[in-house]
Amino acid sequence: MTRDKKDRGDPPDVDDATRSKSVSPPVDDTDWLKTAAILFVSIGHFGYFFVEDARWWSVVGRLAAPTFFFLIGYARSRTVPLNWIWLGLILTVLDSWNDDWAWVAPNILLSFAVIRLARPHVERLLERYGWAAFVVLVCGLLAVLPLAAKCFDYGSEGWLWALFGLCQRRYVDGRANAQLAGASTPGSASQPGIAPRAEPPSLPDGTSARAQSGWTRPNAKLIRLAACVVAAPVFVWQEQKEFSFPPLPFTVVVLELVALSVCLCLFRRGPSRLQPPESAAGVVRFIGRRTLLIYAVQLAGSELLVRVLKDRDEEDSLAPPAVVPLPDRAQVGSLAPPPVAGDHGQRPMTSDPEKNFEALWKTFHNRYPFFELRNVDWNKQYEIYRPQVTAKTSEEELFDVLRRMLDPLDDGHVELKAKLSGHREPRRFTPEKMPAFHREFSGGGIKQLFETTRRTLIGHGFGEPEQTAAWMLHYSRSAEFGYIRILELEGIGMATLTRALDKIARDFDGLKGFIIDIRDNPGGDDSTAIAIINRFCDRKRVAFRRKTKIGPGKDAFTPLKTFHLHPQGDAQFVGPIVLLTSDSVFSGGEAFALAMRQLPYVTIVGDHTNGIFSYQLEKKLPNGWEYCLSYQVYLSADNVCYEGKGVPADIELLNTKADIARGVDPLITRALEVLTG
Repeated sequence: MTRDKKDRGDPPDVDDATRSKSVSPPVDDTDWLKTAAILFVSIGHFGYFFVEDARWWSVVGRLAAPTFFFLIGYARSRTVPLNWIWLGLILTVLDSWNDDWAWVAPNILLSFAVIRLARPHVERLLERYGWAAFVVLVCGLLAVLPLAAKCFDYGSEGWLWALFGLCQRRYVDGRANAQLAGASTPGSASQPGIAPRAEPPSLPDGTSARAQSGWTRPNAKLIRLAACVVAAPVFVWQEQKEFSFPPLPFTVVVLELVALSVCLCLFRRGPSRLQPPESAAGVVRFIGRRTLLIYAVQLAGSELLVRVLKDRDEEDSLAPPAVVPLPDRAQVGSLAPPPVAGDHGQRPMTSDPEKNFEALWKTFHNRYPFFELRNVDWNKQYEIYRPQVTAKTSEEELFDVLRRMLDPLDDGHVELKAKLSGHREPRRFTPEKMPAFHREFSGGGIKQLFETTRRTLIGHGFGEPEQTAAWMLHYSRSAEFGYIRILELEGIGMATLTRALDKIARDFDGLKGFIIDIRDNPGGDDSTAIAIINRFCDRKRVAFRRKTKIGPGKDAFTPLKTFHLHPQGDAQFVGPIVLLTSDSVFSGGEAFALAMRQLPYVTIVGDHTNGIFSYQLEKKLPNGWEYCLSYQVYLSADNVCYEGKGVPADIELLNTKADIARGVDPLITRALEVLTG
């Protein structure tokens, strides 16, 4: 299995000019570019090796590889330093060692060596055949994307950036030749202030001046732009397949790659306009000269540290020393699990099926708090499924064993995602049973239901529900009542949310009642939920309580933490409120309902919520498969746990498909009856 690329923007030695040893040369643009890339790759590596949730570290790390591949294509040198080979081999061996000697894609330094050898031949093709050669090269690199990724770290997605670097260099050299030719016209040498004609940039072997002059034409500019336009989207596509970034981090990746692409299109090697003080300039020049060594030491050090250090988890560090209660050895013999150990988190990958089974089982044993509530004997699950996994168990078989072991939990926050060999898309599993709301309104029915809601509101004198400054809040009002639909509780900044709520609050004085609709809300952040409820709060109250599972044993929790509501903003609405719910309200949406239930003037109409309150604890198995689990217990103000049951409704009323046919949302009409009663 190909290992994750670990945010490697592995730097080549791409200097193609001799530096003076007697006089400190100015810092050039290449020095700055390589310094930035070293920072990017260091951030990415640190996150990958030492941070459990490395998502945002990985976002920054994405900038490194394109930069270094671009530079290796841009450089004119044809020699392949031997240290590229032996350092690349050493780093590849370290990588494989940390992966239990499984096959890993050879280190990126070896890919740089291949590019360096191929560059002059590719350059001749481009000089001779122009667009035709470019199209053939791009199509060929795209065709071998899957194979190249197994043969070299980054593979074709990196080689496309090197092609972009080569095209950029030829474009820049062509412009320089044109400028030199203009400066050497008859009579120019005798004019004061005009320097003698400089030597033009060297041409590749066998390239005629006529061929070189083709790079001064507009097509040279278009070819390098086309190379950029191909390289950037392919890289984003491949990295998204690799890391599965959520929408916000993915958007940042796209934007930063666009910014980097623009910078590289403007790149011209030479003294930088930005010259730092000599003390800082020395550091930048050192990084520019020793880029390869810095990269190799940093990566090798990380690989070795991960090999010898235990995983650190901030909450795990609170757990008291304990030993896992073992299943009956008489039943499972030597297969009984060993004493508890920290989960594998972000450790180097191993494809050993038995180690992966143990890692997942132990993490759930230590961190999952609801075995008793969900009537699952986790030790019994070990006895049943551990003997089914051996060293020869295939990926597909291991996935199926883990799926069957997790299935009885019936918890929508338990997820398993695996990238299996031979599958284009990851295989996913969750033991959650489909909510009744989703079964009733499948195939676009939910959208039709909320269209019925809109028509029902308008029929009762409400205006068109409109999106506020906070995209997830839709607001409407009639002469007497207000209506807010909360789509979800994340993906919004607090300043924007405050601005939206401030605008809604201007209507509070003229309203006699409010409907808050959280049906089909997937959840989000507790802080967002509390910020909204605070606008409907009469005084300081307990919202809910929470504790976090931090180790094995029934009592291995953090101290119980209490969250409070308190009035916020210039005005609060504290009149009659109806909260509309369904069994497809999850997670943070349920925390919202739990807190709203503490307000004595709130009536809940609809169905109970889903019953999965916790944030998800995101983990990785040693083989790179991703999984999640619930690890927190939420309690009401009076210390009642609604996990597995959901927050109950005061008035039970379910939507059905017949509501759409009738064109009336009965929950809206019932809510208005409550408010007017």
